Amino acid sequence: MSQQQATRYENAWDEYSRAWENLAPGHSALGEEWGTTQLSTQIFEKFLLPHVTGARVLEIGPGGGKYSALVAPRCATLTCVDVSQEMLNRVAKRLEGDTKLRTIKVDGMDVHQVADESIDFAFSIDVFVHLDLEDVYAYLREMHRMLIPGGHIVLHLASLMSRDGWDLFHREADQNRAQFKQGGRINLISPEMARRLFEKVRFEELEIDTELIGRDFIVRARKPLRTADPAAPARRERILARTSAAALHLDLLERLPHAVISPPTDLYVAHDTYDWDGDRRDALFAHAPARVGYQFVVPERAKLCGAYAYHPGAVAAGARGGVNFAIEIIHGQTRHHVLARRIDPAVEPTDRGWHDFELDLSLWSGEALFVVLETAPGSGSNEFKWSCWGEPAIVVCAASDAAVTHP
Repeated sequence: MSQQQATRYENAWDEYSRAWENLAPGHSALGEEWGTTQLSTQIFEKFLLPHVTGARVLEIGPGGGKYSALVAPRCATLTCVDVSQEMLNRVAKRLEGDTKLRTIKVDGMDVHQVADESIDFAFSIDVFVHLDLEDVYAYLREMHRMLIPGGHIVLHLASLMSRDGWDLFHREADQNRAQFKQGGRINLISPEMARRLFEKVRFEELEIDTELIGRDFIVRARKPLRTADPAAPARRERILARTSAAALHLDLLERLPHAVISPPTDLYVAHDTYDWDGDRRDALFAHAPARVGYQFVVPERAKLCGAYAYHPGAVAAGARGGVNFAIEIIHGQTRHHVLARRIDPAVEPTDRGWHDFELDLSLWSGEALFVVLETAPGSGSNEFKWSCWGEPAIVVCAASDAAVTHP
């Protein structure tokens, strides 16, 4: 992993932790200065307690361990992650001797240390009120990745729509202009903005409480269950035979209901089947323009494999101008364009059929990536741009297999 600079969040909260005894005299533990004991109990009982018993729990930003101490006696495991080592030291001291506790220092970009679908319940109180909207979005993708299907998430956010939220914004707006933003400032959004983020990251059963905390609101949501795909076993065999891989790590078609999708309409992306001259494959239909993103931790010796193609009937239907196929890998704030190809079967007969690719991901072994499959119109209108990705997957190669085919 490349060395990351400390974020402003890390610097602000390390400094706050070191100075806490002077900043909040009269309190026995960091975090007690925010709200009241009664409010903390209400939040715990209404939003956390229903999900923590016997569960593998993830807490983002435990601070001094106010909620960690309530959750730990009831859960199976408690993983606390924070950008501030000072904060993690405090929660470790507060729960000293509890073998269920695991603390992880993160860089603010991702939580790659926690495996895919290994958490039953994820929550964060008193933390996301300080995060910029882009960071909230990135962490939502990570929590979706880490949660098991059917797992729940609870987040505490700050509302510009409340009276106290507007008053705070009005008082501090001039202090937080341009590059002069306070490190621990409150970032205000609206419940509707939060709903948009949660739904786009593919959470469901959203419950938004705007009453419990006067200025703020709490969101509870669920990661959808995964519906069984009867075509998956046969597709797995085809992928392994085509790539000579040792194992299939991630079938991106099977995970399509959990992908982050950005097309003009929902009809632009779907699970389909294309047959080119008897080579029949399941396909991720992605009518240009469309972006389909997947978040996952890269296993060792991994490749991203698949194919891209037009629908066999697109040319006869009137497709003109071609389609640009691209794959983008986002690692933290770094973007890597690993595939860029344009095909136009109306002009070039060799562009018809499947175009296979295998891309080496070993550079990012053990890291969390957001991989985006993108289609865009080549020229002209996007009518009949019936483009697709054929059986895209993350496969694991045998230890002796070092060969990588690039398109």
